[in-house]
Amino acid sequence: MVEVTDTVAKKLGNTRAVCKKYYIHPRLFEWYESGALEKYTVGGVNEKALLTILAAKEKKQERR
Repeated sequence: MVEVTDTVAKKLGNTRAVCKKYYIHPRLFEWYESGALEKYTVGGVNEKALLTILAAKEKKQERR
């Protein structure tokens, strides 16, 4: 995740900390560490897939 965050930061012209705080959904780190994103990353993740992941995970969190 550090490498991805650094890549995003560089493209946006910000630091890793700024990107993590303002541009990257906080739960992505949790999901990555728990392995919950593995089923979505086969073949790469695009924006539409990422939005689908976020929507599904948010719905699941709301039900709790």
